[in-house]
Amino acid sequence: AIVSGGQRILLSVEIDIPKDYHLYAPGVEGYYAVEWKMASAELAKPHDIDFPKSRILYLKAIDEKVPVFEGKIRLLRDVTLAHSKVLTQAAGSSKQFTIEGTLRYQACSDRLCYPPETVPLRWNLQFDPHDSLRVPAELRKK
Repeated sequence: AIVSGGQRILLSVEIDIPKDYHLYAPGVEGYYAVEWKMASAELAKPHDIDFPKSRILYLKAIDEKVPVFEGKIRLLRDVTLAHSKVLTQAAGSSKQFTIEGTLRYQACSDRLCYPPETVPLRWNLQFDPHDSLRVPAELRKK
């Protein structure tokens, strides 16, 4: 994506959860819910995450109801990019920079839960600085 300083952009994370498995959704207690953290705070200010609708799963063995995600899900998050000066420094002569984060989740089936995992996230962006040159005086309308 080609971006400019101060622009608000939408990031997404798609997760394809295998059949008969689930990930815990926000609001669960006693388990590790899906958590998306952003590491590049100086380059992009993160906003709230738009989670898909979860469903309530009844865990018969322990007589508990928990919110979960199943199947294919997409998490969405707006970020506001830093001022052009900050992005110019980060991008350098390549005009490219990276926004990073992590996704933490715990996958479970009806028989077993795996230890929580944290995976790195990266978005590579192309920086297009705002045109800061002034119009020459002879071309300006009077």
